[in-house]
Amino acid sequence: MEDDFFNVLDAKRELRQGIVECQKRGLVYSVKWLAEMCHGLADVDIDGEDEKDNFGIKMLEGIVPKEYDNYSLAKSYFDVREYDRAAHLVRNASSPVPRFLHLYAIYMAVEKRRLDSSTDQSNINDSVHFKDLGEILVTLRTEHSRNKLDG
Repeated sequence: MEDDFFNVLDAKRELRQGIVECQKRGLVYSVKWLAEMCHGLADVDIDGEDEKDNFGIKMLEGIVPKEYDNYSLAKSYFDVREYDRAAHLVRNASSPVPRFLHLYAIYMAVEKRRLDSSTDQSNINDSVHFKDLGEILVTLRTEHSRNKLDG
């Protein structure tokens, strides 16, 4: 995966650094674009190379290294309000931060659909729409009973 002109490991490192730099500046669409490219290099493993790097360790806290690329892309989708795409991408995540993002993205997607479908302000408080949140409630109750919640 390496030749004289292009080093894939360096490219993935630079993409991740670009994601962080763009996030700091609020460039959500640039983050989305960089995260999509980084996700395309999911088979390139750079995690654990710099064990002394506290920044890298802090960024991965609460996220299994194998899930970081999916999480990063899902977070970029969430930031540009593509909630269904974000929830789908981290639907099988096992670590706490991506699991939270999955549930929160589902919640935001339901709320967005509810607000988009309401034609006037009187429908916004309609309790019928809250039944859509049942999936989140069931998931949270199950994880709570198994002591798998991190909060």
